[in-house]
Parts: sequence; structure tokens; C-alpha cells
Amino acid sequence: MAKASDMPPASKRRRAICFCALLVALSTVFLFGHERGHFYRPHTHNGVSAQSMAVAANVSAEHRLLLFYSRYADADGATAYEVYNRYPLGTYLALKLVTLPFGDDVTAQLYAGRMLTLLFFAGAAAFAYAAFCRVTGRAEIALGATLLAFCSFYPLYYADMVSTDLAGLFGVLLVFHGMVTFAEGGRLRPLAARTAVAIFLDWHVMALVLPFVALGTASALRNRRRATPRRSIAATLWRSRHLRYGAFAAIVCASLMGAQLANEHAALDGKVPLAALPTVASYMQRLAFDEAQPANAPDILAWPRFLSGQLERVGSLAVPFIAARMLRLGRLSWEACCHRLGGRVGYGIALVALSCLGLLAVAAQHRLAVAALLVSGWCWALVVRGSAAYHPFETLFFVGTPLVFFAAAATCVRHLAPRPALLLGLALATVPVFAASAYAMGTIGHFARGYEHHRAIAADMRAIRRLTAGGSICLPEALKHTVRAHRASAMKFFLAGRVVTVAHACEGRNEDFTISTTRVDTRPGLLTPDNQLLFLYRTQHRRVPALGGRP
Repeated sequence: MAKASDMPPASKRRRAICFCALLVALSTVFLFGHERGHFYRPHTHNGVSAQSMAVAANVSAEHRLLLFYSRYADADGATAYEVYNRYPLGTYLALKLVTLPFGDDVTAQLYAGRMLTLLFFAGAAAFAYAAFCRVTGRAEIALGATLLAFCSFYPLYYADMVSTDLAGLFGVLLVFHGMVTFAEGGRLRPLAARTAVAIFLDWHVMALVLPFVALGTASALRNRRRATPRRSIAATLWRSRHLRYGAFAAIVCASLMGAQLANEHAALDGKVPLAALPTVASYMQRLAFDEAQPANAPDILAWPRFLSGQLERVGSLAVPFIAARMLRLGRLSWEACCHRLGGRVGYGIALVALSCLGLLAVAAQHRLAVAALLVSGWCWALVVRGSAAYHPFETLFFVGTPLVFFAAAATCVRHLAPRPALLLGLALATVPVFAASAYAMGTIGHFARGYEHHRAIAADMRAIRRLTAGGSICLPEALKHTVRAHRASAMKFFLAGRVVTVAHACEGRNEDFTISTTRVDTRPGLLTPDNQLLFLYRTQHRRVPALGGRP
């Protein structure tokens, strides 16, 4: 790639215009989010955001950095944990740090968490743009490919909530950019440092690292046959920088995983066997080895249906979300609309095939990195089939396919109509497409009544959190879905740091406080008379344990 100082003035101007256009486009996801400080979005918007926030809120040295949803009292009265240790600590620690300055203001904490997610989204897009500027040599091609790949349903959908998966996508594209610069004769240490950061954020980057190492090592062995004199296979492998890089990434990954397992074992007082630790159990399920799969698992996990489902999702990545919003088909969900507009399986197959053909337009020095990006999504999905079959967020890691597809298409336009103004105009036309898609996603599910309802709940919970510090709470079963959040995760976030027991009836229990949706002024112990929807009562008559019993 030519240095900026060696470029003609016209190329510098086009590059500056494209960079400014990228900033303008990415700023729209921050501007069009409307009110991001409340749980009133439909479906998984609430559940994913609250789940991430609940786990991050409970990160503390007191609990040995154990990632968990909530604490509760078990049948013996001892404190137990509902643990969620599927990912490394990095993303949850970042969420914890950005929410710390806001104390008990749950609205501000949620807003800060969503802004952090958007920063990961914007960072991922920025590194994709920078990498494809080097791969294609034209900023216009990189701009168009990046904006079209990131304005589809899945990237925007998960960017519109507090999603730790966007941190994983950021890590993948951070490392991909490092691979591109490494292929141009760069040093190995910067790439290794980026990889360590990405692994600390999420495991997904290993699906990019492994094919890059395998392809690089295979290329070194192939070049050995052409060299004169020939080196031995052992000498070739020893000198391979790709293999050394892979060994470093494997050591970092194994060290982090080992430390996480040891920390879980110690934090749970050594009572949980290794095979039942949360991380091990979750990965057994993701690898489809868990026997406790849903009843429809054999059908969903069957290879024909699994592969066709992944191809449908890949095809939808090339459809701007604004197209689904404008051409919504009947009562289909937004996700189903994107699948239908994406041509379902056939379009996915064509997209994958054309993206693979696009490798022919890539310079030889970048071909390994681009090929690794193309197959990384499949490497992850095929290994963690038990997760990819059920979780649409795994589609994010197929982003390399639309990136290469649109870059190859723009390269064809460049050769067929070699006019810089035309290519620049087409690239700039993707900015309003991206902005319209971001606006369409930002406005889904926003209703004035829902907004007011959740704003009142957040205000009530601020008062409850302030009054219940250090105490235990009984939460009636009927309250779990008050905020309409998936699996009541929002209430777990609101009550993070407290010992919460969910019960059908709270009368006669031992908890310090009870939360109720009913305000009874004559009931003793009312602590929040100014609340609107949720009311806190102090327990006045606690049961006295039997002699020798536990409270």
C-alpha cells in the first residue's frame, strides 16, 4: 500500500472525504438511539441488555470477580449464586468501569453501557474500513463495503442494546487489521498484543487466529518445496512466524481459561466438581455435547437444517435493514423479513461463493488474512453448533462474507467503469443507506406509554437500591416480569449486589425487605411512600429459627 505522502492530491482528497463520510455514518447510531436509559424495547432487547448489565454490576473483588446474575438464599439459608461465566472477564469489567461513576442511578448506568456497546460497534467498523483500505488500495471501496456490511439487521440489532458480543466483533476486526499490517511486512509483537486484548474480551477471535495460522503454516511449507536449497520440515516450522503467533495465542487462551476455571472453583468454595463448573457446563452445551438439550434439539442440530439456517443468516447480512423496514412482509418479524429478502438459502450460498471468488481480486500478500476472515465465522459456528443453532448473535461473526463480497463488487465496478468520481459517488451513496437503517432500528418498539412505564420503574428502583444496601430482599414471583424483560434479567440488574430470593409469597420469610406492587399505607414498614409502581417494605416480624438452626 502506498504511503500517504506518496499519494497524488486527488487520492488524498478522496481518502479524506471517505474518512469524514465514515465518521458521519457511524455517528448516526449514537444519534438515532432515542432514549437508551430504560428497558422498554420488545423481545430480546430488554433481556440481553439486562443480562449483560446484571453480570457486570456484580463484578467485584468481594466475590473474587465471579460473573453471576444474582445471589439468593438457598433452602438451608446459605447464600448461593446464579453463575454466568461463559466469556472472559474483559467485557464485563469494561461495563463495570463505565457504570461505576453513576452510583445507584440505574438509568445512567444503562445509558453508559449502551454507549460502550456502540463504541465497540463503531470501533469494529473503523478497523474493517482501515483494513480494507489496505487490502483494496481504495478508500471508496473500503467505505462502501464497510457501511453496507454493518447496516444489516444483526449488527444494528445487537448494537442497539448492551451486548457483549459487539466486543467480540470488535476484537475480531482489531486482530484482522493487525493481520493485514503484519502481512505487509509488519512486526509480530503488535499483532500478538492485539490478539491478547481480543482474547481478554471474547473467545471468538480464536476462530480467526486458527485458520490464519493454519493457512500461513501451509503456505510456508509449500514455499519450502520451491526453495533452493530446501529446508527441513522441522526447520521450516521452527522459523514460521505464523506458527509462533499461533503458539502465543494458544498460551494466552489456555492461561485465561485456566485462571477462569480456578477462580470459579475457589469462588464456589470448591464444592462444585470441574465438570459442573459454569464455564465447562456452558461450553459442553455450546459444543452440542450437553445431554440436557431442548426437545427439538435433534431437529435443529441436524446438519442439513443447521447449515441451511446459517446460510439464511449469511444471506441476510447483505440486506440493508432499511430495505426490510420499507418492504416488511405481512406480520413476519424483522429477522424473518431480512431472511426472506435475503433469498434464504440460495442467496446465502451465492454470497459465500462470490465472496470466495473475490479472493482472486485480493493482492497475494493479503490473501491469507482475507481468507481467514472469510472462514472464521464458519470455524466458530461449526465448532459451537449447540450455540449457533439457537443464538442469532453468532451471525455477527460472518461479517467477513459481506465485507469481501461488497469489496469485490466495487472492484469490478472500478475495472468496468474506471472513473474515480463514479466510484466515490457510489461509496457516498451508502452513507444515507446506513443512516436510514440506523434510524429504522432506533425507532422500533418505542412507544410513549412503555417509555413512561419504565421511567417510573427506574425511578422507583433508584430509591429501593439506595435503601436496601447490605440487606436481603424477598421478590414475589409475580414481580419477575414487571419490566417485561426476558427471564426477569432486568430485575436482577436493578437488584444487583443484594441477596434476592424469589418466592410465591413473602409473608413469614426471613428477608430484611419485601418489594410489592401494592401500596398499603396502613401496613407497617413502608419505606417508599413517594414511589409510583414498586414499593419497599421492611420486614417487621421475622421468624425466629429453632435452637441450633440457621437463620
